[in-house]
Amino acid sequence: MLQKLIEVLSNDELISLFTKLFTPNILNFIKDINGNHIIQKFIFTVKYPKNQFLYDAINSQIIEIGTHKHGCCVLQKCIEGGTPLQRVTILLIN
Repeated sequence: MLQKLIEVLSNDELISLFTKLFTPNILNFIKDINGNHIIQKFIFTVKYPKNQFLYDAINSQIIEIGTHKHGCCVLQKCIEGGTPLQRVTILLIN
């Protein structure tokens, strides 16, 4: 259901609200068997700069995310779906 909601996010107000809901729990979503799919959908649907908060959160916890089963999948999607600068930033962290 949240993945469908992400598809229809069309204005800045909705994206801002969704971002505020995600930010405090981003690591929980990334590590969750279902939640990681929501994050992946957001990466490919909401583009830079509105998805930058995800990249910032991932960069701040890159080791924990990259060594987690579901986190690793999210990390791959960040690299695939990011801008060149977002990709480089992830690849150069730590």
